[in-house]
Amino acid sequence: MNPLKDDNQYLDDPAMLTKRMQEKGYLYLREYLNKEKVIFLRDKLLKTLKTLKWVDPASPEGFAIPLLPIRTFRSPEYDQAIPLIQSMEDLHRFAYDEKLTSLMHKVIGFPIVCHATRVVRMINPVSLEKESTVDIHQDYRYVQGTPSTYTAWFPLGDCPQEMGGLRILEGSHNQGVRPVLGLGKSKCGIVDIPNDHSDWASISYKVGDVLVFHSYTIHGPLPNLTKFLRFSADFRYQSVHDPICERALRPFCYPDIADWDVLAKDWTTTQWVQIPESMKIVPYDQVIQNENLEQLI
Repeated sequence: MNPLKDDNQYLDDPAMLTKRMQEKGYLYLREYLNKEKVIFLRDKLLKTLKTLKWVDPASPEGFAIPLLPIRTFRSPEYDQAIPLIQSMEDLHRFAYDEKLTSLMHKVIGFPIVCHATRVVRMINPVSLEKESTVDIHQDYRYVQGTPSTYTAWFPLGDCPQEMGGLRILEGSHNQGVRPVLGLGKSKCGIVDIPNDHSDWASISYKVGDVLVFHSYTIHGPLPNLTKFLRFSADFRYQSVHDPICERALRPFCYPDIADWDVLAKDWTTTQWVQIPESMKIVPYDQVIQNENLEQLI
């Protein structure tokens, strides 16, 4: 496993950031985000999970020892938490954090919008779940709208490699959308890349780190070999001039959970989940999700 190549030295050079993204398919910024804001989000999440009695109350500060495998998509336990997490205004407000939006402006180069679909991920220890719930994949099949969409992924706390940090297949965005073997446990199209491929890269992440990658970049989590849950969040950004998929306007797991009129009813403002009226909205296409796309894009 190669180490991620950091890009902090290029933060004041948007042209160089663009070049690095074109070459690698990702940007890695060490301790770039405000640590206190990230920890605040993590602590709110932990409070919710403790209320649901999903984590051991004796867990060390800032960590969560799970009492059951809560990360499994579409399980009754997981569905119980999703509306509570998606109704956290602070989560959605953070998508428009000044440092984060400044970075995404440099990456995209146009006025930007953040997709309203924002995800908090909880990755189980392998002792609780023998197979990954997020397979090796590319985001475009599920994000759609425009290929020029970029994911900003960041851990909600320190995340050493053994805790299941994200890995990136460097340069993989340059080959477009890959064929898939089928749908994995998370209903995610599996891209057939061996674990010993020479272009895999990851690192032991610190709180405040952020990883930005193109929608074609192949990625997936490493196995969580610790006894703790691994927490992270991912937001997706694009130019306001490109089409946006209608699915990107809805909460994560909609329509299995309520829309924003219910989730955001107690917020101070709903601006965090709104897009400019001028944007072109396109429908979600199941063919794009599940089939090979080389001839379609």
